[in-house]
Amino acid sequence: MQSIKNLYEKHHKKFFIAPAILIIFTVITLVSFYNTHGDIMDKDVSLKGGISATIVTEQKIDSAALQAKLEEQFGDADVRLLTEFGTERQTGILVEISQTDEKAFRQTLEAELGFPLNDDNLSIEVVGSALGASFYQQMIRALLISFVLIAVVVFIAFRSFVPAVATVASIIIDMMVTLAIVNLIGVKISTAGLAAFLLLIGYSVDSDMLLASRAMKQKQGDLIDRVLSAIVTGLTMTVTAIVAAFAGYLMTTSVVLQEIFIILAVGLCVDVIVTYMLNAPITIIKMKKEGAKQYHG
Repeated sequence: MQSIKNLYEKHHKKFFIAPAILIIFTVITLVSFYNTHGDIMDKDVSLKGGISATIVTEQKIDSAALQAKLEEQFGDADVRLLTEFGTERQTGILVEISQTDEKAFRQTLEAELGFPLNDDNLSIEVVGSALGASFYQQMIRALLISFVLIAVVVFIAFRSFVPAVATVASIIIDMMVTLAIVNLIGVKISTAGLAAFLLLIGYSVDSDMLLASRAMKQKQGDLIDRVLSAIVTGLTMTVTAIVAAFAGYLMTTSVVLQEIFIILAVGLCVDVIVTYMLNAPITIIKMKKEGAKQYHG
């Protein structure tokens, strides 16, 4: 603990290197992804419109061949096998296309799968492109409003622009880095995924507020000791949440829950770096400057 204290005491400015690398990586990744796909995220049918079908079957399916056939007929398509946790036994398939011609879609599936589809083995959802775009715009609006409200609450709590700006900046970096990583690992973002990003805001604010409160509100003890106390408490909470998220991702067979858990797990790992290697040094620098002003004043 003493060595960590010395790092924060004497070399806290060097901690900015890791967040800077993350930001550069994120900008390059998102720009490249946008140039390739025309958007900064890979949306599923709930956000861009189309058909999502879950087919219950234990019959062995050639997912690559089925996806190729659907892409040939409908353009954008995605086929994923659904398996049972532990045994890896196939329980069904999830099929998504970007068009909304349900009749043609069912006919193509029946022809390729070789058995009839009915209410017993098929669950289908059709989302119009306008409705999907509306969901996306509403969630983006909710994110923007949350940033403003968070900044206002933090400013009122600490009477300073520095923690307010640092908190909002940390949240934005958390979300952008997380988005870049989930894009790289091939996660399609749905309305549930956007909800996971909203949950990530809550976790990020929690660790940032804990840090600011311990460093700026408490007066007992040395500044670095207060920061380290916040780091220990914050890491305990965050690591617990990361373990729970990874466990949930591994154990569930729900595609929606897997999407939520992987976004949370990745986002919380990123938050550890951003909070304690960006926000913590900023807080230390601010408090030391305030201490110097009081001393000379």
